Amino acid sequence: MGGGCGWGNDTNFYIFLSTQLSEPPTIIQKPEPQTLSLKQSLQVRYTCIAVGDPAPQITWTHNGMATASLTQYHTVNTQPVADKEGRGFIVSSTLSIFPLDEISTGNVSCTARVPPASLQDADDQIPSTKAFARLSVLGEN
Repeated sequence: MGGGCGWGNDTNFYIFLSTQLSEPPTIIQKPEPQTLSLKQSLQVRYTCIAVGDPAPQITWTHNGMATASLTQYHTVNTQPVADKEGRGFIVSSTLSIFPLDEISTGNVSCTARVPPASLQDADDQIPSTKAFARLSVLGEN
């Protein structure tokens, strides 16, 4: 969906401004809730897959904190692939949390958003979609 406006002066010079509204991406695979014992595993992985046009960016939070700069978290994102159903581009992101401890219990969320660079105006709201999963880490006892 787009719109625009034009302006002209006496020399028939026209400027046409166009806006294009982006739809939020769709999360087609949400992270699943997990309950782990420290006896079973010291690592957990979550996957989030989103589709959109332009290709979405996926970011993660754990208990409301961005995971990108924390050493206990590692994220791998795939390159965008054209969706065979014509919905835009598919991007997959996997979050690994290592090492786990009981403090790791909490909420994990992935957010798929339209890349800010694709928006026409810096003041535009960034369309996004979130999905949540619960992580429960049980002690060794």
